[in-house]
Amino acid sequence: MAYYPTVLRTCLPCSTNCNVCTSSSYCTVCSSNYYLFTTQTTNISSMSCVSQCPTGYSNSNLIYANGIGQCILCSTNCISCVSNICTLCVSSLYALFDGQCIPYNCLNCQNCDTANNVCLNCTSPYFLNNGGCVAFCPHGYYGDNTTGLCTKCV
Repeated sequence: MAYYPTVLRTCLPCSTNCNVCTSSSYCTVCSSNYYLFTTQTTNISSMSCVSQCPTGYSNSNLIYANGIGQCILCSTNCISCVSNICTLCVSSLYALFDGQCIPYNCLNCQNCDTANNVCLNCTSPYFLNNGGCVAFCPHGYYGDNTTGLCTKCV
């Protein structure tokens, strides 16, 4: 068991599975097969050792800081990742593209409002239809190359 010194010149034990710590709630080196995990509450941060990182964090063996395994927060809208490459998005409103979760309507989009999941204009040769980009406009509409919109047929 590891210990840390106090201001009263006593030694107190580190938390479970911690090899080096600065307090009972702040570990800096975990035991083998454990990962450092930072939790932040109001003005207090702690660093504990976990055997598996929680949902939304990567615990890949490839994630190391100074030789110490560490839980790394996955990218935005991602609930499962390996080495910060997303493997599962938070919902079906997002598409997994190039290791990131992209709002579904932002695929093939040149300018996207990601907060509202709405495309404002599409990259060529796609056309804007109901906030997303489509290669072919729905029945009764045509792709207007000038405006980049699906326009209702006359």
